[in-house]
Amino acid sequence: MRHHLHYIPLHEINHETVKLKELNQLIRQESEIDSTVVENFPLTNFGLEHDDLNIKGAKALLEAFYKIDNEKIDLVYEFGNVKYLGLTKDRQIMFQFDEISASGIYNFTSQFYSLFHLGKYAKWLIEHNHEDLLGENLKKLLEKNKGMKKQFRFIKDGLTEYLRGFTSTTYKNYDNNLCIYLVLLALHQHSVNHNVDFRIEKAHLSDSAFQIFFEQQKPISIEGLGDIYFGACATNNEIRDKQFSFEIRYKIIDPKNPNLYFSAMAQLKDSVFDIKKNYGLDTIKMRFNNIRNLKELQDSMIFYIRELKNIKTLTKDELTPLYSKITSSRNFTEETKKNMKDLYDKNLVKNTYTILQALNKVNSITTDLDELQNLERIYNEFIAELVESMEK
Repeated sequence: MRHHLHYIPLHEINHETVKLKELNQLIRQESEIDSTVVENFPLTNFGLEHDDLNIKGAKALLEAFYKIDNEKIDLVYEFGNVKYLGLTKDRQIMFQFDEISASGIYNFTSQFYSLFHLGKYAKWLIEHNHEDLLGENLKKLLEKNKGMKKQFRFIKDGLTEYLRGFTSTTYKNYDNNLCIYLVLLALHQHSVNHNVDFRIEKAHLSDSAFQIFFEQQKPISIEGLGDIYFGACATNNEIRDKQFSFEIRYKIIDPKNPNLYFSAMAQLKDSVFDIKKNYGLDTIKMRFNNIRNLKELQDSMIFYIRELKNIKTLTKDELTPLYSKITSSRNFTEETKKNMKDLYDKNLVKNTYTILQALNKVNSITTDLDELQNLERIYNEFIAELVESMEK
C-alpha cells in the first residue's frame, strides 16, 4: 500500500468527529451501486442527520480519504478497439482506447499478460531487450482476439490516465468509499446500542486500499497482565481479488509502560463480517447484522485473555510453536523469517520474558503492513493454544 499512487498514514489522530449526514459525501451520485447501497442502508436507520458519529477521529479519516480518492471509471472494450502503444520506462503496457491513452499501474501489466499465459515469455523478452518482439506478439493477440471483451478499471491522477486492472461485469464493485460508509455506520450503531465509545487508533489509506484500526476508549484492566483495549480492523483492497472485512482486534498494554504492548486479532475466517465482490445486497445485509455479535465475540476472547495472567514467563517449549508458525508461513518474506530466527536464537530463548515482552519484541521483525496484520492473527492463535495447553 505504501507504494501506491497516493498513500496517507494516520497516527496520533485528532479526536474530532463528524455529523451523521456528512457520510453522504462518501456516496457518488452518478454511481448505480452507490445509490443502491444508500437505499438499503439509509442514514435515517442509524439516527438523526445532526447526530454526532460515535467514532472519534472520523473527521481526520474522511479528510484524508477525500484527498486521495482519485476519479475511477470502468469501461468495457473489445480488444479490436484497443491499440498497443508500447512500454513505459517502468515496463508497463500503454494502450490507446478511442480518445484515451493509458498506461498500466500496480499489477495491470502482469494481469494482462496472464490472459494469454505470457508472463514468463514477456519477462524473458524484456530482459533480453526484445521489446519489439513483445510488441508484435501483443498486437497479433489483440487482432486475433478482437471480439474478446474486458471491463477495464481506469484511474485518473490529474490529467494522467492509468489502467489499474480488470473488473467484473457480473459482480458489484464495492469500492473504498462504500466500504468506509458501511463500516462507520456499523460501528456507530454498535456504539449507540452498547454505550461504547470508539476512536480511530490509526489508519493507512491509499487510492486503492485501506486499513483502519478502531479502538474502544475504555480498557478492561486485568491485574498481573495489563490493560485490554478491544477494537476492530477494517480492510479493503480494490486491486486484489479480496473481500472487504471487519475483524475484532485487541491490544494489551503494560499500564506502567505504554510502549510495551502487542495487538492480536482472530483469523480472517472468524471475522465479524466480510463482503465479497459477488455478494448481493441481501447477503450484505445479513453479514452487516453480524455487528450484533461483536460484544459476544469480545466476551469469548476475554475469557482466555484473562488466563494469561497465570503465565508469568514463557519457556522455550512455549515459544517454539510461535517460532514455527512464523517461519513456516507463506505470508512472510524470507527476510522476515530470518529476522524471526535471529530474534529467537539470539534473544528470546536466552532471556526470560513475559508474554507481553516477548510479543512486543516479535513486532520488530517487519514493518510491512500485511505482515504485521498476519503477525497479529498468529499471536491470537498462539495465545488460544497456550491457554488450552494450560487446561490439560
